[in-house]
Amino acid sequence: MRAVYVCCIADPYIDVAIRLKKEKGIEPIYWISDLDSTHGDVENLVKKEFPEITYQRYYDAWHGVFPREIENASHEEGIEIDFLKKFYNEELQSLSMMDRMDYDRKSFNMMERERFFLSLVRKWMAFFKLYKPDIVIASNNPHRVFDHVLYLVCKYKGIPYITSMYTQMVGRMFMLEDFRKPNIIGEIMDEAYAQNLGKEIDVTLLPRDIQDNYNRLHKDYKDAKPYYMNSFDKLNSKNKNYFFLMRRFISDHNLLIGEDKILKGQKHTIYKEGKRSPEEWNFSLWEWYSMRKGADKYKKSLFNHYNAISEEAPLDVPYVAFFLHYQPEENTCPNAGMFANQYLCILSLLRSLPDNVMIYVKEHPHQFMSHMQGQTKRIKEFYDDLAAIPRVKLINFSMDSFSLMANAMAVATVAGTAGWEAAVKGKPVIVYGMSWYERMKGVMRVTDDESAKHVYEFIQNYKFDNQAVLAYLYTFAQKSYTGYNYKGYKELTGYSHEESVENIYNALNAVIFKNSK
Repeated sequence: MRAVYVCCIADPYIDVAIRLKKEKGIEPIYWISDLDSTHGDVENLVKKEFPEITYQRYYDAWHGVFPREIENASHEEGIEIDFLKKFYNEELQSLSMMDRMDYDRKSFNMMERERFFLSLVRKWMAFFKLYKPDIVIASNNPHRVFDHVLYLVCKYKGIPYITSMYTQMVGRMFMLEDFRKPNIIGEIMDEAYAQNLGKEIDVTLLPRDIQDNYNRLHKDYKDAKPYYMNSFDKLNSKNKNYFFLMRRFISDHNLLIGEDKILKGQKHTIYKEGKRSPEEWNFSLWEWYSMRKGADKYKKSLFNHYNAISEEAPLDVPYVAFFLHYQPEENTCPNAGMFANQYLCILSLLRSLPDNVMIYVKEHPHQFMSHMQGQTKRIKEFYDDLAAIPRVKLINFSMDSFSLMANAMAVATVAGTAGWEAAVKGKPVIVYGMSWYERMKGVMRVTDDESAKHVYEFIQNYKFDNQAVLAYLYTFAQKSYTGYNYKGYKELTGYSHEESVENIYNALNAVIFKNSK
């Protein structure tokens, strides 16, 4: 079996790949580098263990720069109309993912995006002819345009694309055989959950990490904030210091020699330079600095605008609280499909609720952070259009989220942490995208108009059942796996290298060979 590894960090995935090759005959033939590979260190580690492998750097992949043999072969590729017809909706997801490359929202127009999408399709088609892979193993769901197009080509050709799905419990994941498979979470959870609903489950029966997460949500908001909030606050503060950013830029480059010399420009970025094609990116130190300044200025203006039109709304009226996701990110695009456009979620919810029920919408604070890419996924009119709806109110950051939840009839979100928090706190939850907790009693997923018709009925008939929550968490512990498999998670999770290799290996085996006797 010939395998492609997509955005898999050297530690622990090289040892996972070694074991899969030795014990299961899965031969690594192609490796797209992880986020630490800017200086080729991961490339050397991978090629040391697999000398015949072809290696593609992460930033090259983002820009559609492939090994020469694939580039040359792609020039002979036509395009299959049936492929485009089959994945027309998914193409919109790919085009939306290119927002992340469009740093100032005006450097990557629609014609350029359509051209880039077709270019990636042709290159991946050429790749399949040359390399003939049998399976793709990815560290997470395909949310970058290059791996999303790879996923589509795999689907078209019937090649398994195995991914890990992250959850709000850091270091605990699902291994998915196909993240787009209808009701994939239900397939994993429903049967065992039904069995566990008949048991008396105490919180002490849960693994320590799940216990801690559950207990945390019963504290005050300042003590119950998700693990990433404080660390992101620190990163935001650090990245507002331009002397820090300049030092980091210089440390990543050679002064006078080599392709990374400062005078030649910034190569370690996903962004498209406005005057060039995606494949020809090149930013000087000054251009990079100007981009950062421009992005921060834009985010500050958006933040000020949001604050100006948001309010501290009354909590003694009937309302549903909708918590926006930070974007761009995987949970919305591609995990939520069309509902990556959160404006659509709110418009659907508006139709699902009686005329006397308000919708309180609160933005995610990370949308405006300096080290994030929030400027690529929001425009002023997004907030203006919401504020123009009489039954919608934008909620100021001065109101804490737990108070907003506590007084709401229900909580709605695409698939965010707020939904999980509300479910534990005894509120009915409406989700619009794939989430690890979507099959829990008290949570309803909207997928179409038919399901949307039943939202208010679901809210009215809701009864909190803490035993159902604990049974779901018990099932989640049974069906998920633990470890670190992404940059920065080793320190965050505390799991050892050996644990992570063992657990990832076992989870992959269970999915890859699930139909084997």
